Amino acid sequence: MSEERPAGRAGAATQRDGAAVRSAAAEALEPEGVRTQALSPAGLPSSELSSTGLLTEPLAEGSRRQRGSLRSPADPDLHGQVLDGRYRLESLLGSDGPVALWRGTDLVLARAVAVRILVHDGALDDEPMRLLAAARHAGRLVHPGGASTYEATTTPTGGTMITYVVTEWVKGRSLSAMLHEGPLPPSRAVWIVHAVAHVLAMAHQRGVAHGDLRPSDVIVTPHGQVKLLDLEVRAALTPGQPSFAERSRRDLYAVAALLYAALTARWPGSGSGSGSRERTLAAAPLDDAGRVCTARQVRAGVPRDLDALAAGLLQPGSSAAPPVSMQAFVDRLERSPVLARSDAGAQAERIEPGTVPLVPVRLTPARRRRRGYLAGGVAAVLLVAALLLGATVGHLPGAPQGFPSAAVTSSPAPLGPPLPLTSVHDFDPEGADRSEQPGRVPLAHDGNPGTAWFSDTYASAAFGQLKSGVGLVVDLGSPRRVRQVELMLGAPGGALQLRTADTYGAAAADFSVVAAADPAPSDLRLTPSDTRPHRYWLIWFTRLPATAGGFRADVAEMAFLP
Repeated sequence: MSEERPAGRAGAATQRDGAAVRSAAAEALEPEGVRTQALSPAGLPSSELSSTGLLTEPLAEGSRRQRGSLRSPADPDLHGQVLDGRYRLESLLGSDGPVALWRGTDLVLARAVAVRILVHDGALDDEPMRLLAAARHAGRLVHPGGASTYEATTTPTGGTMITYVVTEWVKGRSLSAMLHEGPLPPSRAVWIVHAVAHVLAMAHQRGVAHGDLRPSDVIVTPHGQVKLLDLEVRAALTPGQPSFAERSRRDLYAVAALLYAALTARWPGSGSGSGSRERTLAAAPLDDAGRVCTARQVRAGVPRDLDALAAGLLQPGSSAAPPVSMQAFVDRLERSPVLARSDAGAQAERIEPGTVPLVPVRLTPARRRRRGYLAGGVAAVLLVAALLLGATVGHLPGAPQGFPSAAVTSSPAPLGPPLPLTSVHDFDPEGADRSEQPGRVPLAHDGNPGTAWFSDTYASAAFGQLKSGVGLVVDLGSPRRVRQVELMLGAPGGALQLRTADTYGAAAADFSVVAAADPAPSDLRLTPSDTRPHRYWLIWFTRLPATAGGFRADVAEMAFLP
């Protein structure tokens, strides 16, 4: 089967509505398929779409907005049209609000492509501009696990204007289609979700997010490669236009939901799933408190570590510690024995012929050991052969004297669970009121990536020339050794330092710098250069990233790992 989806402080501090952010994160967990509305190509039953082409998931009818300047996405006059002398529109496969999804042919390179088109009256505002901007922004990520964007432009056709985006045509089977046949074995579930999370971790480091991830966006190709579709593009037309920070938080919730769904064939979102469209997954059951039941409660035999990973994000108040960033989610999966020992896990390292990975493959400990045994065996055989050859040809009198012995090294001990935080305080030693949103500080470590502490908003990245930095001071209660600090930031591009001290300081200079990031990605891991135990840890922003309306620091979650 194949399926594709294809100066000084700027006035009063900007306050973000925490409830709205939580609601935005919850939207990522809507019942899978609620937005589905597929249009069959001529002569093709809708039930066969999964084996021949593309599926989209448009907005529910009640959420569509009126767009006076836009034409019908299903305009029949477009069939057979050739865009800019190159892309011929072959068959209409679906619509997502005003955007129509077509299967097309690239006449220059003789290949199938996916074409998303928006027909309008030529006024390049709102939806057309946002669609183009999203496509170009998604192009910042070039990764074999993400569907490639080939072109994005606007052109006149048949008396109208068309804004269109051409992307790679991905052959394979969607996770959605797989789950309608039942839950996956844990080994295959963790392999697929690990591949998706790895692509998203790379994307987040480049300021790119998906923002509307669901199982039909995940395709497993006939070559065994996992492909992620619709980065940025579909979310660009979502009402409200969430920020990158909000979309990246949605992604984190969504990969946890993908893991849950892969293990249970249930979607852990709002709604019962009754009355949903053809490809809707059944809704996950709720416990007596109204929370989503854990994966182990739904399906016996779900590994405990995977159950805890999903529950940490999907169950508010769960005892399981949630990962604070997409990279932390990837790291948790890579520490899972299920991925380490599964045959499917080995497939996660396979790259489709003709593609080149951008980063070295990260081997899990079990596979490192297996390759180490193989390398050691080969070395031993070569050494014996060399000795025999020397004894026969060069009359070597026995083993050489002083032959160096092989060095035996051990891999570092795994990181422990996050340390408990005794207290966290805002730190603004150079400000007039010595205060930076103290009421929001608990949101930086509440286990919910959908909420955050942020500083006041400034007119420049240099704090409007008013101060040299702002930050948060963490008290661990007693001197503790910290091997790694994980931070989920609201936006990439700022600069920060990790500082430490044994006594509470009145200025940043009272804390010693042990790590720094410039520029700082949104998912950040810091390794302190000082391995001694310390009680106080300062997260100190020295340059602010740009956000809507100005510049400010933003910390959604933090974790101090021993």
